[in-house]
Amino acid sequence: MRKRIVVIGATGLLGDPVARLLKQSGYLVRLMIRDIKKAANRFGDEFEVVEGNVQDTASLAKVLADC
Repeated sequence: MRKRIVVIGATGLLGDPVARLLKQSGYLVRLMIRDIKKAANRFGDEFEVVEGNVQDTASLAKVLADC
């Protein structure tokens, strides 16, 4: 079973390369994103994308489920 890892801030300077390296290493990568359009342009269909905000407890619970 492959492990799923959440990357928060994946459209940022550090989050993008970290997410891509995790994906290349064989992990299932879920991205927590505030701007879905920005993420779609940057990542395409390669990653699971969940819209949310780290300051919202419900968003965090949603993105962290099954991780």
